[in-house]
Amino acid sequence: MAGRILVFLSVFCLFNTILAWDFQVSQNPGCDKDCQGEFPNLVHVSAKNANFSTHFFTAASAVFGAPSIFIVKSAKPNANVTLDWKKLFDNNMYDGIKIEGATDIYGLSYLSIFDFRDPSDNSDLSIARKSNESFQEYYLTQFEYSLAKVDFTPDPDTGLIEIHYRSEPRRRHKLLKDGGHIEVKIFIPTKDDEIERLQGGLSFRSMISFHGLTILHPDSKLGVGVALFSNISLSSSGDFRESKYLDDFDGSGRNRDFFVHLNEESSRSFVLEKPFEFPPNQTTPKTTSQTMVLFRAGATGQLQDKSESVSVIPGPQSPLRPNQKGRLSRSLAKAIYGRNVDQNFQTVRKIGKKKSTPIGIRLQHFALAAPGQLSAKYASWNTALTMDLQKDKPEKYVYVEQARNNQQISGVRTWGLFLLNWLSSFDPD
Repeated sequence: MAGRILVFLSVFCLFNTILAWDFQVSQNPGCDKDCQGEFPNLVHVSAKNANFSTHFFTAASAVFGAPSIFIVKSAKPNANVTLDWKKLFDNNMYDGIKIEGATDIYGLSYLSIFDFRDPSDNSDLSIARKSNESFQEYYLTQFEYSLAKVDFTPDPDTGLIEIHYRSEPRRRHKLLKDGGHIEVKIFIPTKDDEIERLQGGLSFRSMISFHGLTILHPDSKLGVGVALFSNISLSSSGDFRESKYLDDFDGSGRNRDFFVHLNEESSRSFVLEKPFEFPPNQTTPKTTSQTMVLFRAGATGQLQDKSESVSVIPGPQSPLRPNQKGRLSRSLAKAIYGRNVDQNFQTVRKIGKKKSTPIGIRLQHFALAAPGQLSAKYASWNTALTMDLQKDKPEKYVYVEQARNNQQISGVRTWGLFLLNWLSSFDPD
């Protein structure tokens, strides 16, 4: 009996060691006194285990542009991370951030806040975007930001590392002319949270909030433009498209997952309420050698008293226009992806030949359905991105859904950002 206990303890300790994460947080690493005076507001969170490492980069500043969060996966547990501040302050920023052994790079940028007229009260962005008179987009690269909070150690209760950015009033802007500001908060879990579907070391959650903004018209509403990024793109036009895969389990329509296949093309807009179907004669997602990476957009936001929610309506998904892509001239995307970020609109390259492939970049608009006066006073909205979501344990989805439904967690409908070919990340050449 004692021998069995010893064997069990040995196996448990080995398993626990393999899954153990080592987190380190640094602010503007390698940045000297003169560099710090430019307030780059860059935070690097590294998470290492015995098999690989992940690296989170967050920033919002004149140096790195709009509030952005990127997660980089490296095949090397002790990957070297190099920040060349001379390059980062240079005009092109290419390769200012290098991660040894990087295989997968995903991210999002809160690129814009938009004001749109909605006299019919249906929050139809496809109609509003047709006219400059009814749709005004403000790019968040136009603001100045402060780094309001950085947790250098995780919260002992939640296990979260929090990073907060806040816009500053030094630069005058019509959206902030009444003294308002915006905030972006990032939460990086150091341990698994099955209810929120966040894996420690492999995911992040973020929240953007409005505080006393100024709207243009009495019938205005507000929304957010989110740019989505992937370094493994199979075509210049077929990224981030919908696919039916997995339904929720109680039929309520509250919790739904969208998985995206990079080799499928579609011009359809994303619809949160769209029903799902299981594949024929299949009760769980089939086992594949691919990595599932989900971007989850909250279907509701919160208004002033936090007890009232507002529906969030997604609009069409589209490539960045040239003027929008120009907003990335100073960005984390450019610093991390390097020159490959400029290939977004080029044709596909052969992945097996060790040639550069286009960086997948798509812009997704989300509208707050509440009257503009309410959401301008205060509104908040959450998103999340998680990697390696139990690809080898499809039954885990059932447990997670049941847990969410049992706790009556509402207002979160999910959609997928990437379904990536993991093997293509390890090109032997």
